[in-house]
Amino acid sequence: MGYAVLLMIGGTLFVNGLSVLGVADGKGVAVYNIFTGILATVTPFYLLTQVKGADATAFDTVLAVAPMWLFALTFLWVGINALTGHNPTGVGWYCLWVAFLAVGFSLVNFIRFDAVPEGIIWLNWAFLWGLFWALLALGQTRLATFTGWVAVIQSVWTVTLQAFLAMVGGWADVPDWVFVALTAVTVALALVLAARSRPEEAVVDNRRLADSHVSVAAP
Repeated sequence: MGYAVLLMIGGTLFVNGLSVLGVADGKGVAVYNIFTGILATVTPFYLLTQVKGADATAFDTVLAVAPMWLFALTFLWVGINALTGHNPTGVGWYCLWVAFLAVGFSLVNFIRFDAVPEGIIWLNWAFLWGLFWALLALGQTRLATFTGWVAVIQSVWTVTLQAFLAMVGGWADVPDWVFVALTAVTVALALVLAARSRPEEAVVDNRRLADSHVSVAAP
């Protein structure tokens, strides 16, 4: 069930990235944001009701499932803001909080679970949510195009492919170095794509931010 929700999160992050780029209308993707937000809120509650006792295994399950709520609230906030036109600074500061927690969950995966791929992915999410913070809370609109491309690229390999490969049983077969390489490729490709944008396309005014998914604004 968790991987099925992760697959939906991948799609949501993808369309949100396109919204930041101005390709997709923020209000048009609001329904998807809200649907995924609700799904990612309910699913952890259900999974955690299956946890019995208070041993190490139970705590490991909580650590693996509860972080989904970080995505859930982001997408719910994004969807509601897109429909209501609320100022994005609130969700922007929330993204800073998520970025710090993402670094913490990265360390949990590296140290407690010895899960290098997941640890690297959490660092990527910390970077993305940090960009959302700079864009929405600090108004660094010059980062909009770069942020949009990072979101689109990350949506493919950090979420969608992770969910798909996990469901077909191939996730454990991917070597650790691939995730390091994909991290470097994400940043480099996003920089190139952002630089190739025409100057007028790179400018994001307050009206467009108010209409984008992030204006209400991720995972």
